[in-house]
Amino acid sequence: MGTGAVPLDSVAGPGRPGGVSTLVERLRRVHQKMVDAALVGDGFDRMAELAAEEAERPVAIVVPALDVVVVWPGVAAYRIGSTPTFTTGEIASQIERTREDPLTSGAIYFSFKSLRNDMGGIQQKLLDEVYRRDAVIPEFTWIQARKPSGPKVVVSKDRNFVRAKWTERGTRRAFWFVVYAKDKDGWTFSVLPASERSIALSADRKIEKIIVTSVDRVGKESSRR
Repeated sequence: MGTGAVPLDSVAGPGRPGGVSTLVERLRRVHQKMVDAALVGDGFDRMAELAAEEAERPVAIVVPALDVVVVWPGVAAYRIGSTPTFTTGEIASQIERTREDPLTSGAIYFSFKSLRNDMGGIQQKLLDEVYRRDAVIPEFTWIQARKPSGPKVVVSKDRNFVRAKWTERGTRRAFWFVVYAKDKDGWTFSVLPASERSIALSADRKIEKIIVTSVDRVGKESSRR
């Protein structure tokens, strides 16, 4: 089985009674309809096409694999300002609602233009309230692929900084690197693009340990050992 989608307003959504759990159960029941309509099995390229067809309705992406349904609720960012109550605060509330349910591992905005054009000041709202920390995409657990190898890391220290430099290993390329640092206050992390191969951390933090992992395009992360 592959990927399918169904309009959220035909079932349920983060802002509807029953929440995401109800959405999952109803999506299971309509899955056969998606198969019959040839909306399953076409992979992620079909997502964008379907989203365009559903321009007036947010969609939920459903990936039935190994008897598991992965749900990313659609968030209708294009509706910001359409009513007095559909504000950027409503979008932030919907994202937080999806995070409360263990059945969801992310959400999909429709459409990206709404974010790029900063409708209603959505960019600052998301930065201030929703995405305060760096993150990578959720792992696409239904894609059978090896995890990337962890990079080779060299750590050096001087009076002002603790520096880590790394080089990739293996054949699977990283799309991001995640740098985990343990200091006097505990663990923190930074997400860096694949073009970055080093980081300098303040010696005042009293760094005890640094771990660097590779994350590929489908969210698979190398071991944190």
